[in-house]
Amino acid sequence: MSPKLLALGASVAIAAAGAVSALAATTAPRRVTLSTPSSSGYRINRHATFNLRWNNDVYRIRSGGTLAFKNLITDPHTFSVLKKSQLPRTKSQIDRCGAQPPARPKYPPCLAIYNAHAPDASGSPQNPVVNKGKPGIDKPGDSIFIPPKGAPQPTIEVTAKPGTVLYFICLVHPWMQAKLVVVK
Repeated sequence: MSPKLLALGASVAIAAAGAVSALAATTAPRRVTLSTPSSSGYRINRHATFNLRWNNDVYRIRSGGTLAFKNLITDPHTFSVLKKSQLPRTKSQIDRCGAQPPARPKYPPCLAIYNAHAPDASGSPQNPVVNKGKPGIDKPGDSIFIPPKGAPQPTIEVTAKPGTVLYFICLVHPWMQAKLVVVK
């Protein structure tokens, strides 16, 4: 290949990489709202389906940005960060992670966060925000209680460094799982 063609190819590659980098930095918002849509369905004498979920599977946000929550149902939720390896995956793990006060989860990663929110026997969240690292959302163990629809909804700063990927669940409905990608 000729030196001119190699130089042109290298220039195009560098320009493309710069464009992708610039696009990545500008496409993540500073404020992201997580909502909890739901639907239900029934088949008489067969099954009932309750579709509680986060409105997205993956959220991108800038470091220093704000997470806002909008609970669309009358059940509370939590935004609780776990290590990817700690996410409940099997029916047994999900069943043991879920918590309906005053019963406590039996799945250890979920129990630790639940106990930090509600250290007494009532199961009521005395600590609506749990920080394992610095204030804000930055590492596994961080969690925020999201009250039911109609109550004032919380916001929290994302203090994780760019490049961090945080996996989160709702302790009340542990099949509600998603990921937060923190960018510059």
